[in-house]
Amino acid sequence: MPTYTARLTERAKERLLYWEREVKLDNQRGLTDINKAAENFYRGLLNIILDAELINMNLMKMDFPAVDLAEKGGGLCVQVTSSEGRDKINHTLKEFFGNDLQKTYQRLIVVIIGTKPKYNKTPFPTKDGFVLDRDADIWDTAKLLQQIEGLSGDKLKAVDEYLTRELGEAKQPALRLPIPEQRNIVGFLGRKTELVWIEDELKNGTKPVVVAGLGGVGKTALVIEFQKRHWLGQTYYVQFQDTFTRTLASTVGQEIPIEECKGLNEKQRAELAIRYLRRCDPADLLILDINEVPYQSWRELTGDPFYGELRCLSMAVLMATRHRDTGGMWLGRLEQDELRQVFRGHEVDISEEEMDSLIDAVNGHTMTVDMIARTIRESWGEVTAANILTAMKKSTLHTADFDEIENDHNPEQRQIYAHLRALFGLSRINEDGCYALRCAALLPQGGMDAKLFRTALPEGAAKEIKKLEKLGWVDLKDGRVSIHPVVRLVCRTELKPTEENCR
Repeated sequence: MPTYTARLTERAKERLLYWEREVKLDNQRGLTDINKAAENFYRGLLNIILDAELINMNLMKMDFPAVDLAEKGGGLCVQVTSSEGRDKINHTLKEFFGNDLQKTYQRLIVVIIGTKPKYNKTPFPTKDGFVLDRDADIWDTAKLLQQIEGLSGDKLKAVDEYLTRELGEAKQPALRLPIPEQRNIVGFLGRKTELVWIEDELKNGTKPVVVAGLGGVGKTALVIEFQKRHWLGQTYYVQFQDTFTRTLASTVGQEIPIEECKGLNEKQRAELAIRYLRRCDPADLLILDINEVPYQSWRELTGDPFYGELRCLSMAVLMATRHRDTGGMWLGRLEQDELRQVFRGHEVDISEEEMDSLIDAVNGHTMTVDMIARTIRESWGEVTAANILTAMKKSTLHTADFDEIENDHNPEQRQIYAHLRALFGLSRINEDGCYALRCAALLPQGGMDAKLFRTALPEGAAKEIKKLEKLGWVDLKDGRVSIHPVVRLVCRTELKPTEENCR
């Protein structure tokens, strides 16, 4: 159960992120009134946090130079801005020194409504010994929240009351599900053209915008990177559950009061979720990640009436799927040098020629390239590029095995499974590791608390989880253990997990 102070801190975080979003959206729309309101908003908030007596200098004198807020008689002054770049800070300091304000004020804080970038090490301008500290004196939303977290209980309560009075109850997302992080160790690579395409389609009102591609090629990474770079509204990330009806029904109970859901069937719960989503702003975004291919075509899948409901929402809708014939964009392989970066990121000691041979052997499949690099790295030289090339050339489609568990008859996708099965044989996972991986293959798509999962395993198997994560067979993020859908299917054919053999 969260403590009282933890709850107040979380409420402050929700409100400040909501405020940041509203400022950015109004700036994007060309509206400036909110920037003027921001000066008074931060004046009240900073007076509580810093025990200050700041006044709005622009009310004392129109277009007061360099600063927006200041204490009477000198001391502390503040510049409030939604511009995150270094140029804005340099311009502020130029005006600050040009008006000799360093003779009046001992400290200048720049409050950025957003996230400050990592400024290079070039010092900011100074004069008469006055210095702007890039860490202590440049505050973004994250820095502001750090200051709030360090407050005493009474002050924290005062901040909570102030934010409630100024902002009201922050808009809560209907579907507060976590957006997964990038799996690749070197981070997001390439895809500039694809990112532009998604943005253009959403701006044109296409609904849904669909990104399709082979499992493990990087669809989820692409849509999440798009959200991070280009989307200012609230984002809801939902993992698909067999049908659109079941998917929407599965979200109920997160933010929708459980009393409203009691006794409702699947369709009624889906209708409840749709009603919540209808309240969302057009600037909001729903990402629907269709991880595993259901046993039906895209046409059959979208025959679900709730697919039509999603298309009628005012918010934007972005989907990632392995289905073909969606009318969306088919995601191909990364550029060769981008795939080489995966090997370099894992610090694998092989030549560029060997890198290219391995990349071409698996048709540039992103996840397989990543797991090859991990296998070489974790083998400490015992598994070489030559070993893997030989295994990949011998790998077959194993059609009969996969017919039992998946209806995707695409030869490219099946070859990916075959490559990963060959890699499994080279990974030298011991008996305890195989048992842990077999159990992981039975986890739901959202994964499971990692500590609880380890507790449920025999001691030897629990110790193997970290090694499996380093090899790429399981994922450990935010205290949870999960398994990639493509890896899950390989484990099903290789390890045959059942409730009986996983106890």
